[in-house]
Amino acid sequence: MKLALVTTLLLAAAPAVADDALIATLDSNDLAVSRVKATGLDKVFVEKASKAVSFGWADARTLWVLYESPISLVKLVDGKVAEKITVLPATFKLPANTDPDPKLLLTTKAEVWLQACSKYKGETGDDSQRCVKGSWVRVDTKVQTQQAKKPAGIDDYRVSNSGLGTAPAFPKIKAPAGYTVTLKQVVADGVGDDQKKTKAKGAVCKGPTSSKTWPDNTVDIPFAMKPSRVTWLRASPSIVKIDGKATNPIGDIEQHEAVFVDCKDLVDEARWLGAGAWALRTESKWTIYLEDKKIATITAEYLRAAPSK
Repeated sequence: MKLALVTTLLLAAAPAVADDALIATLDSNDLAVSRVKATGLDKVFVEKASKAVSFGWADARTLWVLYESPISLVKLVDGKVAEKITVLPATFKLPANTDPDPKLLLTTKAEVWLQACSKYKGETGDDSQRCVKGSWVRVDTKVQTQQAKKPAGIDDYRVSNSGLGTAPAFPKIKAPAGYTVTLKQVVADGVGDDQKKTKAKGAVCKGPTSSKTWPDNTVDIPFAMKPSRVTWLRASPSIVKIDGKATNPIGDIEQHEAVFVDCKDLVDEARWLGAGAWALRTESKWTIYLEDKKIATITAEYLRAAPSK
């Protein structure tokens, strides 16, 4: 899948800070940068019919966008174009007639690199994204520099289309009163008639007035995760994540999750956006919240929030 959400005092203070938070989104048509506000999302940059390949945040204000044919980047600061850069294929110092097929990388120190990989750690799973031999070009300096060693401090998650890295964690909370999640073997109806009444390792979420079981009829049970952990994310609405390992149809082991909302509904992902803002995702539909208030619903293939610092 191409695709990658607090004490009372913190909650009370967050909206003013969240007004300065930025998120970037890319769907099949448009690239957008939006400012998170209590009244909704204020778009500060939109590129219609965007040809962007990927984007990534260097810091809380600076977004880098990668394009191909020719290889180029745009630097946005607070949603405004600050710089445009072209990178010649020869800069990568690859064998003749080799397409760099560059990948955007960002470090925890806000360095910006392009990677042209010639060998990956493996052919399947996460190893198919881990480059062990290649060429790396730093592009955010006055003179572009190439090296044959992978840069230190790469933060994979900062880049929109990376399947690696770890999303920012929600502030820790305890289970809200009246809610429980139990990991247990369940009998569930998965996808299709041949998966009706199937035994599976699952989870049961119970609230004061509702109950919901995972997996449900949207899940292909033979390849579903085996949940091993429960993490409470929000008290109002009640948001709790289950996650565990799954084996896909070609044998790769992947980490999957599912999210209960008020023990009534299931969504694919909960994502912390920072400063009291967070989101729920079902396929490519994102519902954005500021504290317990829903402020926007958008469609995006990729969404990344700017780091807090």
